[in-house]
Amino acid sequence: MQQPPSTPRCFLVEDDSFAQNELAYFLTDLEFAVTSAGTYDEALRLLDQPEPFRLAVVDLRLRRDGERRPAPSPEHGLDLIHRIKQSAPGTAVVIWTGYEDQVPAVVSMAAKGWGGLAYVIKGSLPEELRTAIEHALLGAVYMQPGLRQPQGYGAALLAALPPDIAPLVERIAAQLDTLSPRELEIAALLMSSTDSIARRLGLSPHTVRNHIDAIYTRLGLKEPVAAELRRDTVLTLALIVRRLQ
Repeated sequence: MQQPPSTPRCFLVEDDSFAQNELAYFLTDLEFAVTSAGTYDEALRLLDQPEPFRLAVVDLRLRRDGERRPAPSPEHGLDLIHRIKQSAPGTAVVIWTGYEDQVPAVVSMAAKGWGGLAYVIKGSLPEELRTAIEHALLGAVYMQPGLRQPQGYGAALLAALPPDIAPLVERIAAQLDTLSPRELEIAALLMSSTDSIARRLGLSPHTVRNHIDAIYTRLGLKEPVAAELRRDTVLTLALIVRRLQ
């Protein structure tokens, strides 16, 4: 007899108890089994699991055990995300933060080829968080639309990339206007599998593959771009830079 599928597990890391409870209810409604942590140290203890989480929703500014004041910097949250991705690259991570200035850190993660990342500002509508979760679970890199960034922020994002990658990403970002609306839609999901993109957009896998081929041809990415750099990673980074310029 076939066993019923197990409930997907979500790791929720939020140091505000009220926000943690609200998010836990929201994630439970999405049919996740939620494990919650309120500090960086507690999160590290709970992260040591025999089976990886399917999803992690992580606040960036996390206190240590025994600290009462809010964390002054995002270093603990970013360290936790790196640990999650290094130990279980397939875990989708949604960065849930009140700050809009940590996008370069996400760009650096994406440059490592890590998909399944989303960036959402606290206080956003539930629909926005749900959309971010859906994209992260698909393996895409998602930035909440409307993030407020200072003028010239695209240059800061390019500076966060390795110097041998930044010129290529900048060139591709400048060419994105040559893509059709459908091609842009597919390009934003390229770190997902072809079948996942097809299901998401209601297309056949064959049609998606044809679009992907056309995208790479138009952007001059038909051939591998670097020894350890995937074309979908380059295009994802270019989309982020262009969106936040």
